[in-house]
Amino acid sequence: PEQVDCVIVSSATGDAVPGLDVHLQQNLGLRPDISRLPMSQLACAGGAHVLLTARRFLAWNPAAVVLVVAAESLSSLYQNTRTSVEDQIYKGLWGDAAAAAVVTAEQRTPGLRLEHCFEYTIPHTTDRYRKLTDHRGDHFASTRASLRSVTDLGPALLDWLDRHGGRELDFGVLHPGGPAILDRLGVLLDADAAFLRHSRDVLTEEGNLGGATVFSVLARTHRTPPPAGARGLLLGLGPGVTLSTLLATWCG
Repeated sequence: PEQVDCVIVSSATGDAVPGLDVHLQQNLGLRPDISRLPMSQLACAGGAHVLLTARRFLAWNPAAVVLVVAAESLSSLYQNTRTSVEDQIYKGLWGDAAAAAVVTAEQRTPGLRLEHCFEYTIPHTTDRYRKLTDHRGDHFASTRASLRSVTDLGPALLDWLDRHGGRELDFGVLHPGGPAILDRLGVLLDADAAFLRHSRDVLTEEGNLGGATVFSVLARTHRTPPPAGARGLLLGLGPGVTLSTLLATWCG
């Protein structure tokens, strides 16, 4: 714990003051002078975004050790009185989870070398995914327009890939927001089943656990790693609609 210089936290549920970053600092015995970067509205993009932010922090301070954490209590958004098809789907897909990783500029173990970062927000899409509060408490809502999000992000994402080495990718670490999102990402990226397999397996076996889920995909990638030098894409979509993504190379 005394080696950690920065903690970056994403949690869009279970609001708390002091925040999760402070609780982690004190409960883990982190130094009192660490940098803290808490983010509270990223939701499903949280896992990708904390890694993106760590990459940028290390560009500024390459000697740092960065702890990234994504945690969600999605069960706090379940409302038994809401019974629409969308609500029932979320109740079936969602669960609670927390995940963490340590990010350094120096390679210490086999894993991802995070390279180029990209953020993009689709204009005028704040209604597609949102957290609402009423007399029943907090609950999540979305519109059918959310299914267009991958298609709407496509031109910006493909242009960014073309500017950073092209679209030839060997593996994906993609947030599994739902079957339709993965299907559309596969079409957009012209990806085969192997590219999407870890994301599909996580969705099937665990569901969508918010920002923490991309770490489940990453863990499976570690267990059955691609060849050294393979080029991959790490990606998450969140409310806004926002995109957080990185190009990465697998280092054996």
